Amino acid sequence: MKASQIVFRACLKLGFFSLAGIVLAGCSSTKYEDPINPSSPYVFPGQNPTAPPAGQSAPSPSPAPPAITNPGPPVGNQPAPARQPANDAQTASSILRAGDTLVISFSDLPPPGIPPITTELGSDGKITLPFNIIVQAIGKTTRQLEQEIRSEYVPKYYRYLTITVKTDLRFFHVAGEVKVPAAIPYRGDTTVLRAIGAAGGFTDFAKRSKVLLTRPDGKKYTIDADKALRDQSKDLPVYPGDYVYVPKRLW
Repeated sequence: MKASQIVFRACLKLGFFSLAGIVLAGCSSTKYEDPINPSSPYVFPGQNPTAPPAGQSAPSPSPAPPAITNPGPPVGNQPAPARQPANDAQTASSILRAGDTLVISFSDLPPPGIPPITTELGSDGKITLPFNIIVQAIGKTTRQLEQEIRSEYVPKYYRYLTITVKTDLRFFHVAGEVKVPAAIPYRGDTTVLRAIGAAGGFTDFAKRSKVLLTRPDGKKYTIDADKALRDQSKDLPVYPGDYVYVPKRLW
């Protein structure tokens, strides 16, 4: 064999082993970059992905979010705001009394349902409803009466039922020594002096110190109109069904 051929084969073998060494050295290194995220080194199977490259420190972990001690109700299920309690004047003015006319409606029922009922409260305050149900109305507010009527029907007769109670136009009465004695529609909070003013005011013969206020339950109160003008606490409230009477003075 010629010397040149021997040298050529030796060089070829040396080049092959050198190339193999380079390839093997490259496969054992973790310094290849991830083609998707070039800033991060590629991690081969079996290696620790959290281990930082040589010469670099591991990044500090992100702080954990603070624990929620009182998460509260989920969004969409927030509780309804508590109903504010009515003051004494609002409660008293909405209480049902003898002589009030009620319109009671029944809804959310399967056909044929129950038609609305219109009834006037008598002195006993009781009303008779379908299925021979009797409830006491006097002394309650319309909301309380709605709840009581519903409890009589659900779940004994129906699964679902909505009761609505409305009062027809309500009146108080002013009579005696006033210029225009009349039954006056009740349109909100009023007092004895305002009621007398709505009836035209006192006549010249009115006994202003002995104005009589009578409630539907029979309770009576005497008001001195002149003192009530100076002290509003003596000017008593007037409610639907009340009767204000101004007597005549003798001299």
